[in-house]
Amino acid sequence: IYPFLLADEVLRQKIWKRPVNLEDCPLSILLLGFFRYYHSEFNSHFLAVSIRLGRDADMLKTGYKGSSGLFRFCIEDPFETFSSKKRRPHDLGNHANSNGQKRIIECLKVSYDRLNTAF
Repeated sequence: IYPFLLADEVLRQKIWKRPVNLEDCPLSILLLGFFRYYHSEFNSHFLAVSIRLGRDADMLKTGYKGSSGLFRFCIEDPFETFSSKKRRPHDLGNHANSNGQKRIIECLKVSYDRLNTAF
């Protein structure tokens, strides 16, 4: 687990590198995949989004304080994580009510549909 780092430091230290199979993939296709995944494939009832890890595997919502709302996304705060010594992980999705979550899903779907018709 790495301490807080700025993006330029992550790239300089080569902590993260774009996967080889995505090196030639246009950003527009990656963005289309992002919208498709989070509006139709991601199981927001049970899993948490991890920006820090870049995946959802093994990130169950139950580990986050106040994440019992099955209707909404649970998003791990990349700075207050399970590895933080003195804090419980912070769920950035805590601030969305059911109407807010519906709007988020709707925006993800509309964005996907618009990008998809452009291709």
